[in-house]
Amino acid sequence: RGLGDVYKRQQYLQSDSEQQVFRICSGLKSPYKEIAIAHFCKQMSVTEISQKEGKNPKTIQTQLYRAKNMLKKMLAERSD
Repeated sequence: RGLGDVYKRQQYLQSDSEQQVFRICSGLKSPYKEIAIAHFCKQMSVTEISQKEGKNPKTIQTQLYRAKNMLKKMLAERSD
């Protein structure tokens, strides 16, 4: 195997895991789904999300905190 093969495999694994993260986040209800996708899939900061959504950063922080807890619960249920 050359370095090109290793790089292609890393790209594939990264895109596969990104798709999994997107699918899991998509399972949340609004507004948590949108916040989780923006943060985890689009790598947006709380400040960027709050500006885009026109909401207070504290509101986004709270929603992101709740989304993380919901995701943890969903993942725990999947592994059982």
